[in-house]
This record gives sequence, structure tokens and C-alpha cells, in this order.
Amino acid sequence: MVFPDQVPDELWLEILQLVPRKSLQNVALTHRTLRRTSRGFLFDSLVFAPFSLGHWPDKSNTRWDYDYSPKCLSDRAHERELERLEFWSSPEIAPFVRSCKAIPIETKMLTGDRSPTSLVEVFFNKLPCFTSLQHLDVYAVHFTHIGLQNLCHLPALRHLELTVCHVADSVDLEASQLRLETVDCFALRHLRPTDALPPWINLLHPERLVEMHLTFCPAYIAHIAHSLPYFPAVKRFSILLPPDEATSAPRQTSNIYPLLPKFPNIEKLEVYCFWLAQAYSSVDDVPDAFPLLTEYHGPAEMLPVIISRSNLQRLWITSYLEPSILQNLQDMPTHNVVNFVIIYRQFARIRSGKSAPFVKSLGELPSLPSTLKHMSIRWMHVYGEPNEDDEPILDSDKSELFVKLSTLVNRSPGIKSMWIESDGFLYRWRRLKNGKEEELTMDHDDEEVDLHQDWKIFWDER
Repeated sequence: MVFPDQVPDELWLEILQLVPRKSLQNVALTHRTLRRTSRGFLFDSLVFAPFSLGHWPDKSNTRWDYDYSPKCLSDRAHERELERLEFWSSPEIAPFVRSCKAIPIETKMLTGDRSPTSLVEVFFNKLPCFTSLQHLDVYAVHFTHIGLQNLCHLPALRHLELTVCHVADSVDLEASQLRLETVDCFALRHLRPTDALPPWINLLHPERLVEMHLTFCPAYIAHIAHSLPYFPAVKRFSILLPPDEATSAPRQTSNIYPLLPKFPNIEKLEVYCFWLAQAYSSVDDVPDAFPLLTEYHGPAEMLPVIISRSNLQRLWITSYLEPSILQNLQDMPTHNVVNFVIIYRQFARIRSGKSAPFVKSLGELPSLPSTLKHMSIRWMHVYGEPNEDDEPILDSDKSELFVKLSTLVNRSPGIKSMWIESDGFLYRWRRLKNGKEEELTMDHDDEEVDLHQDWKIFWDER
């Protein structure tokens, strides 16, 4: 008996999970035991290209003017993908697959004379082979009845991501009574709902789903809200509303508030959009909104709704307007917020926040809430240089502001770290684990300093 046979498989699994994937291929060639135990790491993720598109399938940049019609692969590419699918769906390999991406490749010309969806049909028929599949990510695929049936019958599927996917008109969901019984995390990226939203939503189990992520055209929020059932089990909800360049005015605001009551037990809320409509006039209008909310990422316009939530601990504000956030801080002395981040994403060609008055007002606060442990405020220019309307922090004011911020820290015994950054201005302070204090100021632009990377390290170490 050689050495690999003397080591239990459980120990090999602990060792092999630390080996880089490229090295695993070489390790698997050294001994039959290592080849067998490494399969779960070598074949856990499948990427499959069922057809081609005329653009790069970028999930973060779905556009209204793209053509999502499938196109034929070349004969060579078709045969290659067919062989790969046969291999990955074989009884020796398929049980190890935990994650699968069915994402087309980009091509600028039509190739091949077969049906552009022929590989999609093969993929649908092979789905039952992947009995351990937990995460499925699909892009621009039209699901047939067989595809939906096999999708719903995957026994281990928990995370499903669909980008501009449709259900064939011939599919009768009510008659089939299909349901995604095991899925607890669902992401749907679509441009216009038309008839696409209800079929997918009707497949979900409202009592099972704990995460939902939606991307839609802002103009159709009312339609989406009307179609959605209640999801009482959802703990994390995010919505991305990209600008509707085809149908909306450049500065049209998005009103997401009719959608949010469909998720009454959210603990983490993330909102990503360019212009969000102002929230309710006062929290009295929605006294029961988000009673379990602990974390919010999004525009400051939502603050009137969420700022008084008793469980709120983490705020990550991305603002395009100048909100009265400092007043909110002063008015909530018993607040539970522990982490507080503001990122002013200034659009130089649209509007710009005024960093100098804000930092001055911050330095003049009597103190910060006793529960607040970590605070970060950053100004970031998204397009071009700052506007002429901006009021930058002048060199003559910087020394005074450094003193004010240092004094504020001393008056706030609960604070453990603070990062205030604008153009040519940085105040960084934190209390180290050994009780000592570390303070850094920067009053000039230094191209060699990667502030974003420094901030990420600083925030991760809080």
C-alpha cells in the first residue's frame, strides 16, 4: 500500500481544497486516489455556451437596444460544446457539478445552418443529470416546457440567476403546476417586464425564498409591483434600476416604494439607481415599514423611511443630492447604527455635492451617536472633473478642519474609526486593538497613493 492509500479521504479533501485549481490537475495525475478525491474540486463548475449573440453578454450592462436573439455557433464550436456537454453530463462527472453557467459567446456574423437553439434543447434534456447542482446562471435563453420541467425538478438547486430569459408562449404554467421548491435565492435581470415577470415569479415559493435581486426598467415599477405576490420569508432584497435611455427623460426619478411592501421582513435592503424619488414625507406615513431592517445600501432619499428602524446597524449611503444626514445623526442619540458610510457619487456634467460646507458642519457636531463605531464619507467624481458649482475644500481651511475632526473624535468615545475624503483632502483616524490611536491627514493630491485600495483595506480591518 502506497502513501496516498493510507490517508483517509476526509483528510485529502481538507488538503485539496487549499490547492489552486491549476495545480489540482497535476495533483490528480499522480495517483488514482488523488484523481478520485480531486474530482469534486476539478468538476464543480461548468460553463456552457449554447449559442452566440451579436454583443458581449455582460450581466452588469444589459441594454434596451441590444438584440438578444440567439445565433448559430460555427460548426466547430457547436461540436466542441456538444462534446463538452456530453462529458460533463456523464455519470462519472455530473454528480460533482455544483455550479453551472449557460452563457452565449459573442460573434459578429451568422455561422452554421442548424437551429440556433439546438444546443439549448440538448442542455434542457441533460439537466436531470446534474443532481448536485446548486447554482444555475442562465443568459438570454428561452425556456421550453421540457426546460422548465427539468429546471423545477433539480433536487439541489438553491440559487437561480436569469438574465433576459423568457418562457415560450406555448408553455401553460397554470396547467403544469410547476414550482421551484428548493430555490431560496433568485435573481432576475430584465429590461421590460411585458409578460416575462409573472411566469418566473409564479414559479417561486414565497415561503421558501430568502433572497431576491431584481433589475428592471424604472418606467415599469408600477407594473412589477402589481404583479408581485408577498414574499414574507425574504431577508435580503436588492433592486437595480438602470437609466431608461430609450423611453425616459435623462433625469426621470424612480419610485420604488410601491414595490417594497411586498417584502415586509427585509433585513438587508439594497437600492441601486440614478435618481430616486423622495421618500414619504415622514416615517409616520409608514410606521410598520421594515421592522427587521439591519442594513441599508442606497440613496439618501430613503432615509426618512428607514432611519428610525430600531434594528438598523449599518448604513451605506450613495447620494447624488445633498441630504440632511448630519441632522439625522444629531436627532438619533440612542440609535443603534454601528457602521455608517456615505459615498457622494458626483456627476460632473449633472450636479455636484459641496464637500467643504459638509465637512465643516461635520466638524462642528457636538458629538456622534454613542452606538456609532465606524464612519466613512467619500466624494467620488463619476464623470470628468468637478463642476464649477462645487465648493472644494480650500488649502487655507484644511488645517482648521483637521483640528475640528480630531476634536469631534475626542468628543465621541464610542467611535473606533473615521475616514473623511474629498479632492486633495483626507482625514483618517482609528483606534487600534492595543488601545493606541492612529491619525493620518493628507492635504494634497498624491498620484502614487491609491486611496480607494487604502480605504478598502482600512474598512475591512475595522
